[in-house]
Amino acid sequence: MMTEIDCVRLQAHTSNIGRYKRLLETELSELERNLIERRLSEERSRLSSLAELRASSRNQSTASFSAPH
Repeated sequence: MMTEIDCVRLQAHTSNIGRYKRLLETELSELERNLIERRLSEERSRLSSLAELRASSRNQSTASFSAPH
């Protein structure tokens, strides 16, 4: 189950990814572009980790409901 904090983190990472993608559409120096591409990669990785954590917690919840009593 996702907590409220997880939902806020999900929203923050999604917003950051959108912002970085918009920045990459602008004119940037090579240094700026590399920095933003690195940040974008980091945000995507964090978002993926959060999604994996969510899926893992769902699987554990489902297993506890389907276990015999």
